[in-house]
Formats: sequence, C-alpha cells, structure tokens
Amino acid sequence: MEPGQHRSGSAETFEAARDAFEQARSVIIPALPAGAFDEWRRDHDWRADLNARRARGEKLWTEFPSSLMRCVCGGVF
Repeated sequence: MEPGQHRSGSAETFEAARDAFEQARSVIIPALPAGAFDEWRRDHDWRADLNARRARGEKLWTEFPSSLMRCVCGGVF
C-alpha cells in the first residue's frame, strides 16, 4: 500500500466494525495496482522460504563464501 492508504480504527460492536471494514475495503481495493496481490504473494513465499531455511539451520544464499564479484552491469569476475 502507498502512504496514506492505510486505515485503522475501532468500533463499539462487531457489526459496526464489519461495516466500517467493508466501506474502507470498497475504497482501497480499486485503488491498488493490478499486480499488488501477486507482489504480496511473491514476498510472502520468499519470506516463508527464508524462515524455513533458518529453522532447518541451512545457510542463506548470502552466507556462502565466494571469490566471485558481480559488477553493477551484471558481469561476474
């Protein structure tokens, strides 16, 4: 979400909270970019994989020593 799109609040009853949620949702969902949910899913899956690797005690991709260097142009030397 972009700055200023976040909504929060509280309500006296569940029904009032549900109505406020539905109203906010009807405004926010159309304003989201087309790929926002796909981007969230990719990020969620990446973080889940990262946490699973940590839980298994595996080294992360950045923790393997290498003498190779990558240039900003994409070249490896």
